[in-house]
Amino acid sequence: MDLADSPMMMNGHDEEEEIIPTFHKRKRTSTVNYDDAGYGKVMRSSHNDAPVKRSKPGKNVRGVIIGVWRDSDQPDDEDKHVIYGFIDIHDRLRTRIYGMNRRGEEVVGNAPTGAGGCWVTFERVIFDSHLANLSAAEVKEYVKIRSETKPEPTQEERDEADAKAVLKAKAAVAEQEAAFPAGKPVVHRPSLNRQSLSRQSLPRQSLHKTPSFQAVNAADLQTPKTSPFAENKPHGVLLGYWSESDEARIEDKHAVYGVLSETDCFRVKVQRLTRDGRYVDGNFPIGAGALWLSYKKVILEPHLASLSRPEVKEYCRIRQREQENRESDKERRANELKAVQQAKLNVAEKGLDTAADVPASPELEIRHSARSENRVSARHQAEAEAAAERARKEKAEARERQHEKTRKEVAMAEAIIQENAQMELKNNLKKLNKVWVAQQAALTPRASVAPGPVEVVDSEVKYHNGIKYERKQNGPFQGKLVSQAQILSIDGEDYVEYRILTKPSF
Repeated sequence: MDLADSPMMMNGHDEEEEIIPTFHKRKRTSTVNYDDAGYGKVMRSSHNDAPVKRSKPGKNVRGVIIGVWRDSDQPDDEDKHVIYGFIDIHDRLRTRIYGMNRRGEEVVGNAPTGAGGCWVTFERVIFDSHLANLSAAEVKEYVKIRSETKPEPTQEERDEADAKAVLKAKAAVAEQEAAFPAGKPVVHRPSLNRQSLSRQSLPRQSLHKTPSFQAVNAADLQTPKTSPFAENKPHGVLLGYWSESDEARIEDKHAVYGVLSETDCFRVKVQRLTRDGRYVDGNFPIGAGALWLSYKKVILEPHLASLSRPEVKEYCRIRQREQENRESDKERRANELKAVQQAKLNVAEKGLDTAADVPASPELEIRHSARSENRVSARHQAEAEAAAERARKEKAEARERQHEKTRKEVAMAEAIIQENAQMELKNNLKKLNKVWVAQQAALTPRASVAPGPVEVVDSEVKYHNGIKYERKQNGPFQGKLVSQAQILSIDGEDYVEYRILTKPSF
């Protein structure tokens, strides 16, 4: 209907009467959030649109908002499930999905269920604009900084605090990398509007297989049925198939394996494989720990259908030991039947009451295992850090010892050089004295008659300040008291110095 033909636009009087009625109208449930900034825009008219969102009572949330869930079925990023980041007791960054949007309105939609379904990895998060280009370490520092501050009352103050926290996080990570150089930083993908509501939009692969979270168009990449990311040989013992698998044929349903942990905890997990080893994706559960199933959701193989849970656990224990050795198909079938009988005998000998068997909660088992793994991981990390610190100290001490040894060797070499120089100088002086005496003897005419022995009296030798003066019998200083010759170097030229004692003539 055109706006000109509307009764609301006939005249000002009619318009005023339409807006302010004179009678009470029946109260109807409103589906409009009048506090929303988008009120007044085009209203949804189709009953196939996203479910109505209502304000949710305040609930205890932990951490700060870092973005929204990429796999949410809401078309608008602002309405998607919100993701909170927080630091756990082991100083690790955890990311969790909440059943609401970032405005606090409840959003159910396709929120994940099951044990561990609320946890989400980085590649499934659409980060806020100020966090989109940060690495994982920088996001962790940002969450630490923002968790320590109180919420700001206005949006402007919030944006300013977010920008400051980003700068502080980058500076903190830069200091850490300077002290302990790390690997290549992680770059998050930008926000992508979902072109398809298909839940399998990206290949589910381990983050350790790629150096970083590369930007991927979720609408273009689909996991093929013969996926290269399919798991290798599964760990555990084949028990049956998943009862909730969406495959039509029983042969194509997801296989379920039983696993016994080191703490003797029995759990069952679903794999992206059929029981004969073919890859199948289908409705494989999404989320951290979602592959661990409740025991009630397992359809056991025919030869295991009559076993109780304790007997199935004992069967897994036996088969895990047998699978360490290679076996043919015939041997495997025979070993499975033997393991069934042996499991029944073992349980009967232990006196377990199979009729009163109550399956333990898989959620509690998963939490227990997670705590054990966290403690082991923390202990290994502490041991690795201590070993690295000891190695650094040993290297520093080795360098200091090497420097001290080098300094001693240099000092010893210098002392030897100086000592050799002094000895060489003395030898040169002796040689020069001999040369001078020979020259004087050659220049002075010899007497025809050899003089008699000369008696040395006290007047022929004088001592003063440790210097010996002798009266020369010949030469240019004949008859004078002269000291030993000393070689001097003046302006680069060598001179011979003599000291002469004479009595004053005045």
